[in-house]
Amino acid sequence: MSPFLTLQYLYALCRTGRPEAAEMLSAIDARASETAAHDHAAWAEVALPAARGIAAHAKGEWTTAIRELGMALPRMGECGGSHAQRDLFEQIHLDTLVRDGRASAAQQVLEMRRTYDPDGVPLNLMLGEVYEKTGLPDLAAQARARAERTLAGA
Repeated sequence: MSPFLTLQYLYALCRTGRPEAAEMLSAIDARASETAAHDHAAWAEVALPAARGIAAHAKGEWTTAIRELGMALPRMGECGGSHAQRDLFEQIHLDTLVRDGRASAAQQVLEMRRTYDPDGVPLNLMLGEVYEKTGLPDLAAQARARAERTLAGA
């Protein structure tokens, strides 16, 4: 019924390695092919690529996950959920970029996130790692220092 909730359920099934994940992915594909439905675009153009990306992430198929989630993320709001809830899928995409060694792309995503959470500890620690991978040790040290200052003040 709800593309967003369906994606959350799929993510849980994929993360736990449940065989029902394949069945749910097939159901999403079938729902996306119902062209007469009022929410066809949300299912076909957003939920289906997101579902494929989620399943690919769970299998370690980084290139597929990046491509499919990259198509879905800009329109994820059409599937429902709050901004905070949709952030889960952005974090999956970010994780995939890091795991695939796409440090420059991950750096861009992290810098955007930092505008909303400049002193976030996990964010700055990850940014420090990515800066190291992109050959920016001074920026890596600055990111780690931000994280340490936040932890010291907590």
